[in-house]
Amino acid sequence: MKRKLVLLNFALAVVVAALGWRLRQEWVGARDRESMELLQTRKLSRSLAPPPVMPTVNPVTPSSYIDVAAKMLFSRDRNPTVVIEVPKPPPEPPVPPMPVAMGVMLWTDPPSVIMSEKAGGPQKVYRPGDMVGAFKLVSVDNQKVVLEWHGKTIEKSLDELMAKNAVTTETAGPSAPAAAAPVNGVTSLGGPTSIAGVAAGPGVDMGGGARACIAGDKSAPGTTADGYKKVENMTPFGSSCHWEAVK
Repeated sequence: MKRKLVLLNFALAVVVAALGWRLRQEWVGARDRESMELLQTRKLSRSLAPPPVMPTVNPVTPSSYIDVAAKMLFSRDRNPTVVIEVPKPPPEPPVPPMPVAMGVMLWTDPPSVIMSEKAGGPQKVYRPGDMVGAFKLVSVDNQKVVLEWHGKTIEKSLDELMAKNAVTTETAGPSAPAAAAPVNGVTSLGGPTSIAGVAAGPGVDMGGGARACIAGDKSAPGTTADGYKKVENMTPFGSSCHWEAVK
């Protein structure tokens, strides 16, 4: 009986020794494999390039979606941009017919002009600042007349305005009043007489007790007619003619 126990103990010791040796072999093998894998991993990590840097992602903000809300195709009334249609300005009215000039008076301060609002209309002396129909007289000299209409400045030569008056007189017939024309290129003339060279009396009233000379008046200075005396003066621009009331 004792012999069997000894044999059994010996067999168990052999088994335990065999298992211990086998376990050690497995442990050594596992350690060698781990060492080889670590070595290969180090070699591989040295040969590979570093991974690319990932782009930075900005945080999402509500303002980045404002176009989605403001320009929604299915609800265009959500567009915050209000388009205000500005009405077109009314068309500018056409320029009315230009007034007709009879002549200028350079001895007044400032110079004035004898004009009518339209061809065949009554004659009147106008000074800068006066309204000639729809026009405002700005200035006048022996060459041009400056008018203002709707804030715009219109400059016309005196010859152009007086030529218009001359054409109107020629087409009016022999019984029409004479067209005003400058004497010696300066003085305003006009009146109810014909342009036949016949001596005539005072013309249109210029104010201040003076009247203009009539075109074709060949009477000498100092001539009196209808209570007026003819006066001729020399100016830097030439000879001027008018009639003064006899006192």
